[in-house]
Amino acid sequence: MSSYRIKSNLPQVMGMFQQNKRKAMDAVGLEISGRAKELTPVQFGRLRASLTWAADGQSRTHSEATQPREGPPTTVTYVASAPRNEILIGTNVEYAVYVHENLSARHEVGEAKFLQKAVERNKGRIQQLLNAGMEGRL
Repeated sequence: MSSYRIKSNLPQVMGMFQQNKRKAMDAVGLEISGRAKELTPVQFGRLRASLTWAADGQSRTHSEATQPREGPPTTVTYVASAPRNEILIGTNVEYAVYVHENLSARHEVGEAKFLQKAVERNKGRIQQLLNAGMEGRL
């Protein structure tokens, strides 16, 4: 009578899957938050500096120096937390919703709907990053 022993690699495979997913989601968060910053209207820099991201159940602290039109530079720190399996890109600046949604405003730098447009204009890149990440190429 023969006996066989089977060893499951499922825990290792699932661990690799989770690592790849996290890398892919982090790459998307970093890329799209950067694209959104490029589109963010700027008057004093606080809104643009406040844009941050978090992914897949993690919290992330983001600090960035801003240079007001008058006075010394300041460092602003923001914290973002995302639910599992989601990427959160945003800001906690109280006036952000007004700048984002005001389609009639004319800005010297940036444009309304900067978060939405960053996603819409980069759907192909988002897909590339997710594919690369899940294939272990990030």
